[in-house]
Amino acid sequence: MKGSVKSISLIPISFCFLFLFRDEFAVPARHLCHPEQREAILELKNEFQIQKPCFDRTVSWVNNSDGIRCDASFGDVIELNLSGNCIYGQLNSKSSILRFQSLPFLATLDLSNNHFSGNVPSSLGNLSKLTTLDLSENAFNGEIPSSLGNLYNLAILNLSQNKLIVFLVKFHHSWEIFHI
Repeated sequence: MKGSVKSISLIPISFCFLFLFRDEFAVPARHLCHPEQREAILELKNEFQIQKPCFDRTVSWVNNSDGIRCDASFGDVIELNLSGNCIYGQLNSKSSILRFQSLPFLATLDLSNNHFSGNVPSSLGNLSKLTTLDLSENAFNGEIPSSLGNLYNLAILNLSQNKLIVFLVKFHHSWEIFHI
């Protein structure tokens, strides 16, 4: 009898604990992105060519948000993983994902294993919350922009398997992972 009283009294305490810390246990919401940030991502479909084998995959970019993760509390896009989506074209400073005001809390940008070409845009250096930037396995060429040195939070930078010219640029810190 004494044991059952103890277990019953723990139930309300458990519910209080779960209620207080519900955000800590929440899975990041994939569908609760701010509308203007969703629109910036959808603009990508109009900006670039997406080949047929991957086009069906891009239908879900905002419906169930494959590759897109939003902060559960505030709805900001924090991760954009478009790796292997058969995207062709030049990524430039006017691209919807590189307009700083469109995705101000973006922490992870993975555009690897696509067919982006041209220079790596210097405007990437304006995405100040980036911790991971992966542009590997594309057709980028030219110099690596020195503006990437402005990314103080960047821990992982992967630019491998492109046609980039590497100059020893002074960066303000050392990264955990750095591939060219």
